[in-house]
Amino acid sequence: MKIKELLTESVKNQVEFTGKEVWNNVRHIFQDTARDFKDQANIPTSSVPAGPNTSSFRATKYGGISVEQNLTVHGSVNTTFAYALKIGGALNQNVLEEIVATVRDDLFDELGIEFNSHGAAQVECSDGIVLSIVINYGSAWHAIGMKRVR
Repeated sequence: MKIKELLTESVKNQVEFTGKEVWNNVRHIFQDTARDFKDQANIPTSSVPAGPNTSSFRATKYGGISVEQNLTVHGSVNTTFAYALKIGGALNQNVLEEIVATVRDDLFDELGIEFNSHGAAQVECSDGIVLSIVINYGSAWHAIGMKRVR
């Protein structure tokens, strides 16, 4: 599904914050989450069998969690996020789910932002700025990213 399709179907959140305030809050949520899960995400890089021929092809899965700027992701959504929480694909599924739930809960508690079932949210700020926040699941790594739409 392309980013435009995700945003068309995304939950439109109108918030009483400016774009700058939303940006700063999201950045702090990402930084706090990366810090809180640093130990659980500190696992080595691994490789797993991959298609089209699983007997000869291997895919890399990374450990770690970090906050990145201008992160281009390829996978369920191909886009460049201005700001993102990058999560290693080698993490245990339960840890990944806990990280995603933490970010979603914090975004809702602090800013009132909700996501659709595809993991996308459009945020209409009080100053007219529109931001998108998308959860992207990949193989090597995952990302929860934010970018300006308009």
